[in-house]
Amino acid sequence: MRTKKRRNRRKRVNGYAHRVPMAVFVVLAMTLLIGTLWVKATSDAVGREIQRLEQYSQELGERLLTEEMRWNRLRSVDQIRRSLASNGIEMDWPERDQVVMLSDMRGDQLVDVGNEVTGENRYAGTGRTGGYE
Repeated sequence: MRTKKRRNRRKRVNGYAHRVPMAVFVVLAMTLLIGTLWVKATSDAVGREIQRLEQYSQELGERLLTEEMRWNRLRSVDQIRRSLASNGIEMDWPERDQVVMLSDMRGDQLVDVGNEVTGENRYAGTGRTGGYE
């Protein structure tokens, strides 16, 4: 009989069995709470960064418009005439045979289509044709 009592003592649990599941639940709840707070803080920081960059983009857009207006003012015919006159340069409009009209023949080469003097096409070069593309 004595051996039977000892076996029963080994099977008995000392302490409270309901504390372990409750502790696991509390640890999981705290982990989820901390994770949620971390995600919210990170998303708030990203939102502030996006707002700052959008504001900077607006400022750059306004500066771009200002610079385009200044450039267009400098490029006006009256301004060019004033600049030429202030530097003592006398210029006149080109004659019809001095103007070379270019059109896009291929993506990388431009050809002179209006050459009536020699009757042949001349390659004018490669690259951009200018303007805002």
